[in-house]
Amino acid sequence: MADIKKLEDFFGASFISYILGQDDVAMSSDSRVFPPGALELLDGICVSTAYQEPHVRWMNVAANVMRYIGDQEMSLANYMRQLGGGDLARAEETTDSLLNSLLRVACEIYPAFLVKRPHAEPLMGNLACGSEFLAHSEGLAFTVALLDDQDTSALFPDRESLAGKAPAEQSREIIDVQSYAVTSGVGLQILRLHSFGEHILNSAFHRMVTANEGVSREGFLREVSRVLDDIRKLGRGESIDVAVVVGLAQLAIDRSDVELGSGRIVKRKFCYANEGSGAPWNPIVLVAKQKYKIHKVESVVIAEGEFNRPDFQSYHRQVREWHSEIDWATDKCCLAIYMASDVARPSGVVPAFTAVLEPFTHYPIEPWTSRPQPSVAAIHLSEESAIEVSNWYSKIQNSHPASLNIAIRRMVSACNGRYSPSDSLLDAVLAWENMFSGTPETVLRVCGAMASLLAPGGYEDRRALYERVKKIYNARSQIVHGKSKRNLTEALIQEFADSAIEFAFKALKELYGCPEILTLGDSDARGLAVLLGAAQVGNESSNLQD
Repeated sequence: MADIKKLEDFFGASFISYILGQDDVAMSSDSRVFPPGALELLDGICVSTAYQEPHVRWMNVAANVMRYIGDQEMSLANYMRQLGGGDLARAEETTDSLLNSLLRVACEIYPAFLVKRPHAEPLMGNLACGSEFLAHSEGLAFTVALLDDQDTSALFPDRESLAGKAPAEQSREIIDVQSYAVTSGVGLQILRLHSFGEHILNSAFHRMVTANEGVSREGFLREVSRVLDDIRKLGRGESIDVAVVVGLAQLAIDRSDVELGSGRIVKRKFCYANEGSGAPWNPIVLVAKQKYKIHKVESVVIAEGEFNRPDFQSYHRQVREWHSEIDWATDKCCLAIYMASDVARPSGVVPAFTAVLEPFTHYPIEPWTSRPQPSVAAIHLSEESAIEVSNWYSKIQNSHPASLNIAIRRMVSACNGRYSPSDSLLDAVLAWENMFSGTPETVLRVCGAMASLLAPGGYEDRRALYERVKKIYNARSQIVHGKSKRNLTEALIQEFADSAIEFAFKALKELYGCPEILTLGDSDARGLAVLLGAAQVGNESSNLQD
């Protein structure tokens, strides 16, 4: 397999460029030449793994290239790079001996992260590098030293130091060093000392590809240092900022990123996708920052073959609230995109996955989603509309009243979370009610407020819109109360759902143009203010808060 293109198809273009020492240099394929020794090694890996199942092949190829060669004091990948004259510059020494050991091992394992995977998504799966990490003398020294570090030792309470023991004895004993931890993002999980190095390196790689500033050895080592720093902060009982990545399907953007307050929408650059790659690739993601901490740590105790069962029930509410904050950030992002869209009835922007880039999780992508993923039309954000999205997100973040949170959630789910047009209709009308409902005469209040707000020109226009809105509201009532739907065909329900969503967005935009009404305490007050003509009064409505 001397053809470089074939090698790139098998190992991935990023890995081959690294081996050739050209990972930072753009060169044409026909100008690149492999040193014979490296070519023989790569051919051997190809022959031995070519007919394996794709996932198994990836794991075995990665294990081969990061295998530590003791007499060369480097991994096989770096040895091949050296054969071709590639730069093997090591990480700069620091005054932190624990970090120095970690960075030396990270330099040897980094190339394995570049090996082509059976899927395009770089956050999917975990590079199983624990054995190779500990096979490196510095890797074992780092792992043992975690129990002697002032901060990281707090994550394994009541565990004695292993310093001074023979390496073989250390390797055996670190397997039994475990603790329970309740964390913000995952809840109850087990921290295992022997896999800490593996977790740190995977977390660093995930952070690097999410930062979207390119994939490089220098960038990887930078993130490795930051992950260790974060783990030390957690050991001291401090909070850290972790990135939460939400994949956004059915969305295209012209810009590389769109700022959303402390978060952003990112069009990612790095993936494993090329001809023959497997799983679907969602390059557009929402990256939000969340405060993350360890609430409690307790040693794992095994007595007579049974694990102790600590009671962490009191923390369940905090974990649920943490995940609710992620859902809320996602809803605000989707709403900002819909509000900036020039489409009357927006759709698209479907959350496809959630990944929490915290330091201890094997697989950052959740294997499930709490939301269905219907087939909906995509949204395209131009340069101009991307600026509008940022502006709308700022308005929502700074001005949106909590009393309208239901409207946001229901408008978003109506656009991207429903298979049935009936459900979209119910969501949209519930958003109307969250804006304007009151008692008595709920139908009159809601439909009258909608007509007054959206057709301010004259009586005839308002009356016509009122009848249209009321007809949609009555259809919703028929569905909710299980009444006969003989006069409601699927086509008519879809038409009503589309109109209900369109009116909901128009109404919310109008409310944002009338901050005095927007910030009234509840739907009853907002509906009454609109019915009494406050939306047409403009600045004269400044006394509505009284």
